[in-house]
Amino acid sequence: MNKDMCYICLFVILFTLYFRSEYNTNNTNNKIENMSNASDIKAQINKIYKSDIQSIRNLAEISEKLQKGGLEIPGALTIKGKLTANNIQSNTLVSLKNSLETKLNALQSKLTTLTNQSNSKFNNINQTLGKIGDSTKLVRHQDTITIRSQKKPYFRLQNSQNAGYAQFNNHNQAGWEKMNIEKCGHPAMTPVSVHNCQKG
Repeated sequence: MNKDMCYICLFVILFTLYFRSEYNTNNTNNKIENMSNASDIKAQINKIYKSDIQSIRNLAEISEKLQKGGLEIPGALTIKGKLTANNIQSNTLVSLKNSLETKLNALQSKLTTLTNQSNSKFNNINQTLGKIGDSTKLVRHQDTITIRSQKKPYFRLQNSQNAGYAQFNNHNQAGWEKMNIEKCGHPAMTPVSVHNCQKG
């Protein structure tokens, strides 16, 4: 706790105790004037003494807590004027709060925009998957596939040294190069047409 704050609290407490003491003294003087015997005067003096002793004890306790930095003030505290705590002024705190709220609102707006964009992309993906149909027919990286000719007897492309089998080093054969791609014996995608094919 800042020293200035401690001094302010201590001043308020001392002023309260002083005001209370003055109030008690005035009431006591009025009562003493109306007293006629010594016992009443003695009782009133003891009452004042005990009140002062309790006030001193309370002040000592408050002072000790202020020095240790552990004073708690119950209820709502209203401070008029400028409050400085740890070299940070109250108006700075309010300004910082407003700045943080503005930045948080801007961040929330960006998050909302990103969420909407993500939802839109997910919707597009779902629509695309819906158009594709069975996702098991999609050819993915490192999938094993078969390339089959569209022409009867629907030969499959093979990599073999046997001249009787189709190989990867054949010359361009126009229509013979139109192939279907299969995956697990099922068509994996629509045929790919080869344009401008010429014999090589």
